[in-house]
Amino acid sequence: MLQSKRIPNQAFVSPPELVEELKPLGHELTCVKGTVLFREGDPAKGVYIVLVGHASLTITENGDTVLARSSGPGSLLGLPGTFLHGVYQLTATIDQDSRLIFVEGEKVLDFLRQRTDMGMIVLNILCTEVSRMPNQPAQINRRTSKRSRAETA
Repeated sequence: MLQSKRIPNQAFVSPPELVEELKPLGHELTCVKGTVLFREGDPAKGVYIVLVGHASLTITENGDTVLARSSGPGSLLGLPGTFLHGVYQLTATIDQDSRLIFVEGEKVLDFLRQRTDMGMIVLNILCTEVSRMPNQPAQINRRTSKRSRAETA
């Protein structure tokens, strides 16, 4: 069941200068309504830049799917997991036919290594989001990829 609930720590919308610098590094995709870009817990492979359209970002809480936010043009999807070589924290689903650019994770990281000014923008985004997060340490374990949990068991 999809509940309408906004989680403030999931608003990873990037400054336009970062979006503009990342665009040439990726390739354009056209996605139809209902396309799942990535699922919560999947290994992060890169970021999606929304050019036209919208995507819903959802999270699973206590067995329910909860709407974390909707994103539109200029949004970067998958930035935290990509930047941290981790897993996607949310599920991103296209709400209406959309155009996006996908930038592979290594290209994002190589760019940030070369452009430390843009890296500082990313760090600022992530720090701002961390400061908005509720204090719920139990979520850290829940957000670990299923594959990683199986490997450590």
